[in-house]
Amino acid sequence: MQKYRIYKSQIIAGTKEDSQGEKYSYDFFEDLVSQLPNRLPLNQQHDMRLETAGYLENFRLVPDDEEDGEWNVVADVYTTSTEIGRSLRGFSFSTIVNVWGKTSSPSCFIHLPYPLYRDEEFIDELITSDGDLCVGKWIKKSADPLTIGLIATAVALLLAPEWDIQYKNRVRPAMEKLLGHAKKILKKDVSLDLIQHVIGHQGENVKVYFVPDRGAELDCFSEALILKALRRVKEHMDADSKGKHIGFELIKLYYDKAQGQYVIYHVQYRDGSDVHIA
Repeated sequence: MQKYRIYKSQIIAGTKEDSQGEKYSYDFFEDLVSQLPNRLPLNQQHDMRLETAGYLENFRLVPDDEEDGEWNVVADVYTTSTEIGRSLRGFSFSTIVNVWGKTSSPSCFIHLPYPLYRDEEFIDELITSDGDLCVGKWIKKSADPLTIGLIATAVALLLAPEWDIQYKNRVRPAMEKLLGHAKKILKKDVSLDLIQHVIGHQGENVKVYFVPDRGAELDCFSEALILKALRRVKEHMDADSKGKHIGFELIKLYYDKAQGQYVIYHVQYRDGSDVHIA
């Protein structure tokens, strides 16, 4: 059984102005905490391909000890790392907020990172070019050296018989339109990750998260590569007895240039537990 070092009530985020000059309210963090699962994996040094270093749980809002009127989000940290600082540098609170365009039942989502979500002219260009598009913020508080946005279709894929035909007929048309917008974002020196939702064995909505080769995003989002990757995801979900029993939350893949295909490297379950796949 894996042994963890336990650090109670560690500060994860707060209402004070951050290094990006942004300040979020008590209500913002109250809503964020209410949406968090009971447990979140603790990633190492912002590299999602490394094995997780533990987990966080018991998220809550408490008054700041040093400044009246300010609040902190704290959590209990369970880590296999000998240095709590190193582990916490691998954690960044992250949330997406739908703000512009068709925020109700769109066909596609684009969530822009800081500082691009402050570019009003660019956002207006996106939403006026597509009345069925939702654009929002991907708020991430981390020291990530890359500027990465998030794109997703709103069509969930049922991995049942003839799922590949369903993908080509329903999902791919939405994705092609989405990738047309992606070209504009890539010109802003922002890389992109892609999410496609699939339906799990428990009827749960599973996020399949694609990390492309940086600089070759559009090639990595080709129909052939995504179809092959989804086939691997289906095979994994069918063989993973734990996931079939309690449900999946997130399945992450990265594009391996040596193999010329996506590789599953991280699986998170609905109970907050996770597994790293080397």
